[in-house]
Amino acid sequence: AGKPRTRGETWGAMCGFMGMWALRGYGTWAVEDAATGAFIGRAGILHPLEWPEPELAYTLARPVWGRGYATEACAAARDWAFHTLGWERLASFVKRGNAASSRVLEKLGAVNEGDVEVLGITCTCWAHHRPGRGPVA
Repeated sequence: AGKPRTRGETWGAMCGFMGMWALRGYGTWAVEDAATGAFIGRAGILHPLEWPEPELAYTLARPVWGRGYATEACAAARDWAFHTLGWERLASFVKRGNAASSRVLEKLGAVNEGDVEVLGITCTCWAHHRPGRGPVA
């Protein structure tokens, strides 16, 4: 984090993103700026082998933070998973202290389920439930 990837790291990441689609039938999409068509990040569903469950995730270029792209892209990916894949639930894992991502997930109607460990990092698990299929209160 915080430095450009090497060519090898970039290749490995691209293979992982493409492989997710080939092996699981879902993955992340490119997010583009509607006005310019510039690539500004990605959003969709991650589920590497070590993940506890499929994750609704995003990453965006810092210059576009706070403009609503994350909320819009994640809502589209979430709705696709619920309506196309027929899923009832998705999780989002947010590193402790990431208030901006927590606000995005609150806007999406996700429920904070407390802490979970992912790859040795303590994260907050936010649950997204298909409308009308959420947990009983």
